[in-house]
Amino acid sequence: MASQHNELVEMILEYIDRLKPSNPRLKQSLQSTSPSDRYFVLKNVRDQKKRYGVMVATWIRDLEGLKCMLAGFTSSQKEDILKLREVRGLTPLHFAVFSRTSYDTSYTVMEIVDYLLLNLSNEQKFALIKLQDSYGDTALHFAGNQNLPAVTHMMISLLKGNEYDELMGIRNKGGLSVADRLLPTLLHAAQVTAEHKVRLIKLQQESEQHQISLHQKECYIAEQEHAVIEQRRIIEVQRCELQEQKEELSRLKSQILNQKEELAAQKKDIAEMREQLTMQEGVAKIQQKHFGMYGQELDEKERQIKELNLEMKEQSGVSAKNKLKISEHTDKLMEHEVKLTNQQKEILAQKNGTSQLRKKTMECQAELSSQQREMLQQTNGLVEQQRLLIEYSTDLSKQREKLNMHTERLTKQQEEIIKQNGEFAKQREELLKQERKQLLLYNKCDELERGKRLQEEELRRLKNSNHELNRLIRQMEIFNRRSFATNGTGDQVHDD
Repeated sequence: MASQHNELVEMILEYIDRLKPSNPRLKQSLQSTSPSDRYFVLKNVRDQKKRYGVMVATWIRDLEGLKCMLAGFTSSQKEDILKLREVRGLTPLHFAVFSRTSYDTSYTVMEIVDYLLLNLSNEQKFALIKLQDSYGDTALHFAGNQNLPAVTHMMISLLKGNEYDELMGIRNKGGLSVADRLLPTLLHAAQVTAEHKVRLIKLQQESEQHQISLHQKECYIAEQEHAVIEQRRIIEVQRCELQEQKEELSRLKSQILNQKEELAAQKKDIAEMREQLTMQEGVAKIQQKHFGMYGQELDEKERQIKELNLEMKEQSGVSAKNKLKISEHTDKLMEHEVKLTNQQKEILAQKNGTSQLRKKTMECQAELSSQQREMLQQTNGLVEQQRLLIEYSTDLSKQREKLNMHTERLTKQQEEIIKQNGEFAKQREELLKQERKQLLLYNKCDELERGKRLQEEELRRLKNSNHELNRLIRQMEIFNRRSFATNGTGDQVHDD
């Protein structure tokens, strides 16, 4: 059983791949398989494009193979098989209407569609006929496109009033309804009267006008969308510029922070230099104090020397011992003068160093003040840039608000267009209902006219028969008169 099942699967796949009518071996395998197993295989076996065996059979008009596939199925099983879809959403009924004629087959589209809808209830037939593919087309769309009036009228004749109105209002993604697609077929059909054709032409003109108005509105919406896209592009460019300005601002802020760090380091160095200068000034003050003490001692010694000189002048006859003391004192005095001059030189050198330090500190302070001025100017520039950025952001927010208002206006217009489309669809449905009612009235009128003609023919026939009867009656009267006359003369001769 499993081998037979696998063999049937392989033959179905080969049948889908070859796209040729079924061979006797496939028909025999389908007939020998039970309906439940055949239903499982036909519902689950498909190729990479999701094409099933039933679709291929309807496409190449293989009616014998289709009968072998669907034989013994219940109406629900047959409906499930006919609701299978391939990658484009096409059903076996779509394939049947759009079937190929290049193969050697004698079956027509009408026979294939008639067999597909055989033994199904009206609800199941309506459910199959209104199935749409991925583009929104039904089998009636395909029938109108293929110019198949017989198939179209056969499928339409299966519909009731509400089903007819619902099916005629189904639209594909291009906006064409079943009624729009079937107008050329119905206009060239022999079953439609001249008045109904005039109504259909008016309906077609109204549909074309509506399509033109829809196209104009779509063009207007496309222009508005293009303007919105352009505004968005401008806003995006402005946003990029704003982002670049923000990056430049952040870079300037980082530079200012680095300069502030350098200024802080320079301030620290200046503070250290000031501390060193104050220390050197303190040392210089201490040395000046020591020099002052040395000067006092020197003055005291000079005074003593002057006193000694005076004593020497007063005592000219001083001994050699006193002269030696004086020479020693003078030598010491000279040494003290030399030391004092050296110390004075050192004090001058320290004073020069302190003056140079003061000059350096003044230069550093001037540089620091110039850097502070530059930082102040940069901060003012940053404040100005921030103000401009704020103004730019406010303008950008206003433009965004305008863009949002514009998009809201566009959405409202699209909603109005959708409402108008709905109203137009309702009007078209009402027109179709009126057309159907008028068609029924026309049919009734035709039936009444045919009945009237039949009655008139019957009356003419009765009149003719009446004339014939009158003629016969006249002939009978003449014959009776003649017979009576002859009988009267005979009686007279007999009496004589």
